[in-house]
Amino acid sequence: MTHSVSSIPLTLALLLVTAAAGEAAEPTAADRATAVVDAAHFTYETSFRLPCSQSTWQALVGDPVLFADLWNAYGYGPAYQVSIRGAQIHVADPTGLVGDMSPVLTEPNRRQYFVRGRLDHWAVPFLNEGLAVFILDTRPEGAFIVGQVSVHIQAASAFGGLVLQLGRPVLAEHVENRIKLNLRDAGQLLEAIETRPQAVRRKVGDKLWARLQGVLAAAR
Repeated sequence: MTHSVSSIPLTLALLLVTAAAGEAAEPTAADRATAVVDAAHFTYETSFRLPCSQSTWQALVGDPVLFADLWNAYGYGPAYQVSIRGAQIHVADPTGLVGDMSPVLTEPNRRQYFVRGRLDHWAVPFLNEGLAVFILDTRPEGAFIVGQVSVHIQAASAFGGLVLQLGRPVLAEHVENRIKLNLRDAGQLLEAIETRPQAVRRKVGDKLWARLQGVLAAAR
């Protein structure tokens, strides 16, 4: 088969258009996050009030690796292992929860993350993989940060979704317990950073303290 010279550019153009259409059809993290929220098998929401300034809050939330390192230095549990892998935040803890978080929205008063995760825990042997969306809405109020956190979970299979729905009361209790304890400990850490800086320095060591001062200075 022969092609005229004039048909070659047309063929290339059609190929490029087809490729571009294929790329556009690939769902983004934002698209996936919307789909999870709309079809979640489980949703949990709660409000919170933390004793810290807007700048300290933004500094720590904006650097999840530092936040986790400070958290672990204080001995809070579970001990979160956090690392940055390209555009994703990789999180793991001793309970068997492992996830890769893709930031969807990182505005000062609203943060949203799309999560691909898995859970290896004896208590939920049939719920190994799934998707989740975490949303943080906050605002400064005097000497506090007040806000709301919502968690939307979608199982990777219909059977997993059934497990989530049937076990909703137990799951809600566990999620509420984990989030409330984490918020309590985070509040203690944030308050210490603002009101007892030298005690924090002694607790975390000079190297971690220097990292903290760097992000605080940038946030201010």
